[in-house]
Amino acid sequence: MSDFVFELLAQALLAAAAAVGFGLSFAVPAPVLVFCAAGGALGRGLRFALGPAGAGMPLEWATLVAAATVSLLAIWGAQRLRAHPKAFTVAAMIPMIPGVQLFTALAVGLAVPGLLFYRRRPLI
Repeated sequence: MSDFVFELLAQALLAAAAAVGFGLSFAVPAPVLVFCAAGGALGRGLRFALGPAGAGMPLEWATLVAAATVSLLAIWGAQRLRAHPKAFTVAAMIPMIPGVQLFTALAVGLAVPGLLFYRRRPLI
């Protein structure tokens, strides 16, 4: 696997984890967390693919395209799930903030207690 594809997958997976962590901290309903993760992965992955490491677009423009894409898809998904689009987009956009990759472990760490101790259903 090429270095670019590996880095793209790593960016997307870490962004998905961060989006779920922020979604949990914002008390997003559990069924919506999957869409937060998908939006975070799509946004960060698209920004990476379009940015300087990929297609060569300036990072600001790549971020704009990725954010607009995630927002449009969130509105489409929110209409079908009868949820507010902000439930999808806020947690999904945070992983695209510059410097947030340093705090990805923080978001995941923030989510662990909620996943382990405050669940209504057991994990297993």
